[in-house]
Amino acid sequence: MTASPRLSYAFGAFRLDAVDKVLFHRDRPVPLTPKAAETLLALVERQGRLVTKDELLRIVWPDTFVEENNLAQNISMLRRILGESAGDRQFIETVPKRGYRFVGPVERVDSENDAVAAPAAEPKIQGPPARDVARESTDARNSLRRAAVWALIAAVSVTLVLVARSRTGKPPPAAGTPFSTPAAAGVPSGAEGVTRIAVLPFVNLGSPDDEYFVAGMTEEITSRLAGLNRLAVSSSTTVTQYDRHGKSVRSIGGDLGVEYVVEGSVRWARTSGGTQVRITPRLIRVADDTAVWTHQYDASLSDLFGVQADIAFQITGALPVAIEVRERRRVEARPTDDTDAYLAYLRGITAYRESPSNTSNQTRARADLEDAVARDPRFALAWSWLARVYAAQYESGAQRKPEIRLAAQRAARTAIELDPELPEAHIALAQVFLADRENDRALEELESARVGQPNSPEVLRLIGAAERRKGRWSESLRAYMRAFALDPASIAESIAVHYLQLRQYPEVRRFIAIAKAGNPGAAAVPEAWMLFSENGDVAAARRVLEPALKARSPADARVRGLLARLEWFDGHRQRALDLIKEMDAAGAWLPTNFRFPASVAAGEVYESMGRREEAAEQYAAAMADLQRKQRSAPDDFQIEAALGLAAAGLSRVSEAVRHAQRAVELEPVTRDAATGPLYLYLLAQVQARLGQPAAAFATLDRMFSVPGFYNEVWVQRDPGFAALRSDPTFRAYIDRWSLQKGDALLQRPVKPPRG
Repeated sequence: MTASPRLSYAFGAFRLDAVDKVLFHRDRPVPLTPKAAETLLALVERQGRLVTKDELLRIVWPDTFVEENNLAQNISMLRRILGESAGDRQFIETVPKRGYRFVGPVERVDSENDAVAAPAAEPKIQGPPARDVARESTDARNSLRRAAVWALIAAVSVTLVLVARSRTGKPPPAAGTPFSTPAAAGVPSGAEGVTRIAVLPFVNLGSPDDEYFVAGMTEEITSRLAGLNRLAVSSSTTVTQYDRHGKSVRSIGGDLGVEYVVEGSVRWARTSGGTQVRITPRLIRVADDTAVWTHQYDASLSDLFGVQADIAFQITGALPVAIEVRERRRVEARPTDDTDAYLAYLRGITAYRESPSNTSNQTRARADLEDAVARDPRFALAWSWLARVYAAQYESGAQRKPEIRLAAQRAARTAIELDPELPEAHIALAQVFLADRENDRALEELESARVGQPNSPEVLRLIGAAERRKGRWSESLRAYMRAFALDPASIAESIAVHYLQLRQYPEVRRFIAIAKAGNPGAAAVPEAWMLFSENGDVAAARRVLEPALKARSPADARVRGLLARLEWFDGHRQRALDLIKEMDAAGAWLPTNFRFPASVAAGEVYESMGRREEAAEQYAAAMADLQRKQRSAPDDFQIEAALGLAAAGLSRVSEAVRHAQRAVELEPVTRDAATGPLYLYLLAQVQARLGQPAAAFATLDRMFSVPGFYNEVWVQRDPGFAALRSDPTFRAYIDRWSLQKGDALLQRPVKPPRG
């Protein structure tokens, strides 16, 4: 079947797709807000004719009253992007006090293919023959997909920033402020004065046993570049997970939103004469796939820090990027003089970075980092990462023990004592404070970290997480958007999770698409959660989770935990039990990072199958394990919630409600706005199961009055709420709860929960 014609307009080196409203410059998408694109299209379609300001306002904002200043800002943005100066109006002419006229020559291009037509070349005496659009190369098709994603990034980013500002009572930013520039909207072009760069995983040319060493070298080079004020360096986690197979540098740059990439190789040669490391980095400009700088280094292990520093200096010199004296000292820093300690450190950070939520990786990383600091007790960087691993073990449930939390605090403070200016040390202490719900202290540490890493997307992401826990949702979004402007690929998933809690699923879908543009396997859990929450579609969620399950180890609990729960909801009880049996020692999972015994999850499934004796055995085993843990952690809200679920399974009514209510008291919404709603959900579940429908409805009312991961679909499908579904008022509650999303949640203050 022949596709309908697709219309584009070509002018100079630009092409405007009239269907998707995407502007291209020499086949590369150019960032435009939706309204700016509509303004340009209105002018181009009326080329040579005066378009009055009133007419443009009616075309671009047909159902909204806006001030003329909005139109002026769009024109100003278009002129900057089209390269016009005050004395050179080759495209857009201003007719004083009346309107605007597009004066450049325009060529209409009709394509008979779904792909967008090629951009017009610069005017020539004799142009090349017409291109066969039906035979577009794979790389060109990839370019179109990236164009759609980047157009989405620009549109979503600017819209969300304006929304965030409006909620705080602030006017939209004027042109030239950080959020009004295309770069701040998270688009491929560089932010003003800041160059975006990604360090791709170096290739290991030596033994497979050296993979950790090569990955660690990549991480170290990334870290040294990230400390420079004029560089924005993509997250190493995102870049490591990025699938670059079969892609050109230009494609990679488009996916990651960077202007330069660093790639290279490492060979670690061991001979009778000693050890030699050959490192060959290359700096490549994305725009024309040109190697700007390359060099071959041959060094001993003791010389590696000098090589890493020189690579950073050579890269900044080639860009060029000015380096301050303080930054130079940091780049040249030698973190340890103990080679074995450094190798243990590289093994540790490589294991952790590979999958921070994987409890097996956490165990490996912890052992290696403990070895590193044992070999060199003054190794501040290793202490920093060890603190982060301890905090991750505590938060993920792998080692939810008071001594692990205290070990995380000691490790982070040791790092700061050894090197007060080390950004990684302040990041580590911030993560410890976040685990302890000391959000204000975490924000103080993150501001200290920003001094050494001013353009770190990770630091801004953590600021967003801290603000979200405080219930400052608009402030959280602004921090996320600042991080997104620097590194869209790595931050998109965090913003998707932000919108999951606001129950705004169209926005979730948009940001998941951005996250998956560079890594198709990214954001599996948020995507599956969204698909189920929208309309209870377990099959759609399963199609996302099953491939992710095969790609991850059993120690990554999130995928397995969510899939087991949805299979139970869908009546596939044996499949749910099979998944539960393969869970790691920390057990089952619910967001955000609630880990509870797998035996509780198994008991729930057995109970729904009518196998009450087996269910009771599972619940009793869970009770015994939890009571033992409670003796050393009497105020742990996760243990209290899990005790409530187990006691409910054993029909111990007063005991179950007491534990579930105490979990809510220990982790109220006012203490953690991101996590608190989960414990209201669990309390309501206990109340519903034990014949207290009025109390369950009241608790759910409280939960739905604030942002949270659970919506009305979960209450309709979760077997724990089966008793409520026969209540004659259930439908009215569902209808009311379905309205609790987005602005309806943000327009009311968070009140301390009762009881």
